[in-house]
Amino acid sequence: MTDIINKVFNQKDEIINLTTQYQKYNINKKSNVNLDEYEKMFEYFNKNFNEDEIKIIQSIMYFGRECFTGSGVEYKGNKYKVVSIWMRNLNFLIDEKIKKDVEINQMLEKGQMIGTYFEYGFKELERV
Repeated sequence: MTDIINKVFNQKDEIINLTTQYQKYNINKKSNVNLDEYEKMFEYFNKNFNEDEIKIIQSIMYFGRECFTGSGVEYKGNKYKVVSIWMRNLNFLIDEKIKKDVEINQMLEKGQMIGTYFEYGFKELERV
């Protein structure tokens, strides 16, 4: 799993930049997502990441959401340990099949905050 996490972290700047742009398209549109931008983001995640990487990315996003909301939960260990905890929280296992399109959609539904969640998630994981 360490190699998968490292691969995702190598693309963190691109993930943050693209999702922040996507967030800007959605910030003032309560539930009306710009379909063209949605399709671009969907294709980015679908073509560039396999199922295990999507699970890692989604775990980082949800971790970032918790950091953003200030839940105050402290995590001991390094980024690999924290991501492993979040993988378990989401009932994800490496090499286990998922519905990739459903999981990508779960992330993209957070359109109004997705970039922020990734920014917080990656930043906090680099800090632990």
